Amino acid sequence: MVLFNIKKILNVHTFIIFIIFYFSFFINKHFGNIGVFPIDTFLHYDSGYRILNNQYPTRDFWVTSGIFIDFLEAGFFKLLGVSWSTHIFHSSFINGIISVASYFVLINLRLEKYYSLIYSLCFSILAYTVSGTPFVDHHAAFFLLLATYSFILAIVSQNKIYWIIAPWFFGFSLLTKQVPASYLIILFLIIFSIYFYLKKNIKAFLYLFYSSLFFIVLCIFLIKILGLNNIYLQYFLYPQTIGLERLENLKKIKLISFFSHHKFILIPLFALLILNVAQVIKKNNFLNTNNFFIFLLIFSYSLAVLFHQILTKNQIYIYFLCPLLFAFINIFFQKNKMVSYFLLVVSFVITIKFHFEFNENRKFHDLKGVNLKNSLSASLIDDSLKGLKWISLSYKDNPSFEINSLRHIIDHISRDKNPKMLITHYLFLSSVIKGNIYTPSRVYTLDGVSFPLKDNKYYNDYNVFFTDIINKNNIQYIYLIKEEGISEDVVTNYLDNSCFTKKEDDHLIIFKILKKCI
Repeated sequence: MVLFNIKKILNVHTFIIFIIFYFSFFINKHFGNIGVFPIDTFLHYDSGYRILNNQYPTRDFWVTSGIFIDFLEAGFFKLLGVSWSTHIFHSSFINGIISVASYFVLINLRLEKYYSLIYSLCFSILAYTVSGTPFVDHHAAFFLLLATYSFILAIVSQNKIYWIIAPWFFGFSLLTKQVPASYLIILFLIIFSIYFYLKKNIKAFLYLFYSSLFFIVLCIFLIKILGLNNIYLQYFLYPQTIGLERLENLKKIKLISFFSHHKFILIPLFALLILNVAQVIKKNNFLNTNNFFIFLLIFSYSLAVLFHQILTKNQIYIYFLCPLLFAFINIFFQKNKMVSYFLLVVSFVITIKFHFEFNENRKFHDLKGVNLKNSLSASLIDDSLKGLKWISLSYKDNPSFEINSLRHIIDHISRDKNPKMLITHYLFLSSVIKGNIYTPSRVYTLDGVSFPLKDNKYYNDYNVFFTDIINKNNIQYIYLIKEEGISEDVVTNYLDNSCFTKKEDDHLIIFKILKKCI
């Protein structure tokens, strides 16, 4: 595998790269604009807005992942304005970059350019588009894929820039979500220990080592500057209590069910393994070739994200592996046109299947079976949401009721000029109300994933964190939206009954904090 001259690539392939980026950007933008699952659709929306108002994750609101996306979202908001258009631009831009990067890697591995084009377009359809909006699992997986691509190009070209940037993509992935980066770091440490031992490439090792060291030092410096003193507790200690519970659930997985759900990933992954094992048997020195280490990298990446998918509670989001794995299989059969065409057709058919299941039906946001034609313009809620077609599972038959309720809630809370909290799944309301709403946790799922519940060993830590926010910001009122059904326990489990009084209206539960508790 010989690296092409970069200038020659750009001269020959500029138009193809433009097509891939344009298609990847706008297919994500199109489907991302359809429907909402508020807690996922807007996961980092208010977080980005709050950072612009000097409220930082771990310091001012509890988080368990997604720190890097919060700051990245804030950066996009700073440049382009706080709006739905910027939110969807964020994820569409990432989809374009990762799809172009896939094409760039494939042609550098000598896959024919038109094959690379088709595989990259198929990849883009199943990459960020299944979610459409910035989401923690997607960002984590794609930064990790960029790290894997960088290592592949580093091995092929021995260009120092790839050794230098690879750890940064790893770091971005780890700061986005602890897994699957943690899994792959362990696997890559083993792979590159063997690689550097066999290749005796001291310069590459030093580039990798010093780049990693610089990234770590920079992160520590920024953490100190921003005052993110709770990052170790919230980002590393507390999530372990979630992870242990999910590891226990592995015992409940049935092999037949697992294969059924992931067969279109497992089959090409197993085929790739067989092809490389055959090369090991056929060629005595294959274990010492670049091709073998490239196989180990892409195979390890696939295993890491597959394992993460098994442990996560979200919809399946890793079908982008299908066209990617078929592309790497095709590299073995480039001279055989019939096999290449067969692989292309199979990959295309699988892509279309999952496109209709996930993109057209918006399955990732639980909108499968919902009549998306009933959606209404989200600009009815606020002009900043222009472009979004609003319909959610909870109000699939009457989106206008949900919109009118939100308008009432926004109007009511906006008129309250006191320091306040809003606990909600609608993670865009802070930016719409345009005031500081000191929500103590980024999200409020009640399964123990978002913040510590009473039976968690870090409950007292969150309790102190919660009350400190109330005291420090002189909070007068805490609002819950009745239609969401968020339990009052999110307040009453962390405040003594003598500290508040409660009242309700048609849409809101309102806790008034008493002065004696401040």
